Amino acid sequence: MLAANGDGTENRQADRESGKLSPKATVIAKLNEIIGQEIVNRETGIVATLGRRGINKMVSNRAVNKSLANGYSQSQHLQAAKRIKELYEQARLVAMRPDRNQDSNISSIKIFGCDIMVESKAAFASITVKESIVHGHKIYSVELMQLESPRS
Repeated sequence: MLAANGDGTENRQADRESGKLSPKATVIAKLNEIIGQEIVNRETGIVATLGRRGINKMVSNRAVNKSLANGYSQSQHLQAAKRIKELYEQARLVAMRPDRNQDSNISSIKIFGCDIMVESKAAFASITVKESIVHGHKIYSVELMQLESPRS
C-alpha cells in the first residue's frame, strides 16, 4: 500500500500504472491546459491567472472537505474546480481583505462568487484570489456553499 503524502502523488502514480485517471487527476489535467492564461473577470476587469499552487489547492483534501462540510460531494467540488475559468469570468466581487498572515507580498485577498449548478444541485461557488505585489492576481481556491435556489 502506498503511503498518503497529501499531494495526490500516490494516486497519480497508481492511475498511470492502470492507465486510468482518477477524478482529481482528470481535473488537474484539464486545469493544466490553462496555467498562466490571463482570465478576465467581467464585472471588475481584474485579470487573474491560475498556477500549479492554485490547482493543487483547489483539488486538495482540505478544499474538498470545506465543500463536503457545506453539503456537497467530492464530485461536485471537482466539477466546480474544473470550471474555474468560466466561474471566475462571470463571478462578482463579494469581499476584499488583507492577508490574514500579514504577508508583505500579498496586497489583498479577494473573494469572488457566482451561482452554479453541479449535478442538478444549486451552489454558490466562492473563489479566492490572492493579489501579489510581484505576481499580480492568482486564482487560489474554490469552495461550494449552500444556496437555496440559483440567483439570476
